[in-house]
Amino acid sequence: MMPLWARLWLLAQSRADLIGHAQFAEGELYDLMKRRVNRTSGEVSECSRGAVSHAVKQCVEYGLLARESRAQCLVLPSSLVQKEGRGSRRCITHQITGA
Repeated sequence: MMPLWARLWLLAQSRADLIGHAQFAEGELYDLMKRRVNRTSGEVSECSRGAVSHAVKQCVEYGLLARESRAQCLVLPSSLVQKEGRGSRRCITHQITGA
């Protein structure tokens, strides 16, 4: 089974905008992350909100997410951010209105 922190990081990458912010509605991140399926047994388990928060902290410790990351907005380090193209440059959580 893929570690929770790895799933969280992949989700952040898939949702990130042009400034590297992956925004989520209240409770959305937990809802997306709470179910895990064991590929060997097929067993579905749920993790707690605390486990998701811990996964965010792990990603920060590993340098995969910036320190300002939280459940409503996961922030990728600038070295991983696409700076050109189409997409948002706004973040409601961090009060960034555009660049």
